[in-house]
Amino acid sequence: MISSIITNTPRCTGVKAMVEGHRDLVIASVYMPFLSDNADQRVEYGSMIGCLQSIVDRNIGCDFVFGDFNVSKSRSNANSAMIHDFCSLNDILWLDPVNNDITNTFHAENNGHYSHIDPMLVSPALVHDHQSVIIHVEDHNASDHYSISTVVNIYCNKC
Repeated sequence: MISSIITNTPRCTGVKAMVEGHRDLVIASVYMPFLSDNADQRVEYGSMIGCLQSIVDRNIGCDFVFGDFNVSKSRSNANSAMIHDFCSLNDILWLDPVNNDITNTFHAENNGHYSHIDPMLVSPALVHDHQSVIIHVEDHNASDHYSISTVVNIYCNKC
């Protein structure tokens, strides 16, 4: 059975999948404000971290998959530090790309800007390795972000 998760914000949407014989799985996508020195955006970023924390707190004992944070893994800014703290507090892994040859998820060819700002965060039980994100580089993608995916392990005793 799949049910929606109430987030009370248009920036975050989530579902909870109840799988017999396995811990429930919560999947949430959050559209975070982009990195800037603007204090209002930092407050909004922190508010979205609070939204994710609320999801975790209301779903103790579940496994989690979270995505799209508009931030790099470097600890060089406040937004990244908030994500690292969230992961540490909740025993969540910040996944890295499988293939180190392709590391950017954002590409702006017109100004030569490339970065990896679309991290995926998961419960450790769901992946074999923290290097498990596949970046799908496709020529026909009209977005300035590449799609990403990972394989999660869901073991079902009664399936």
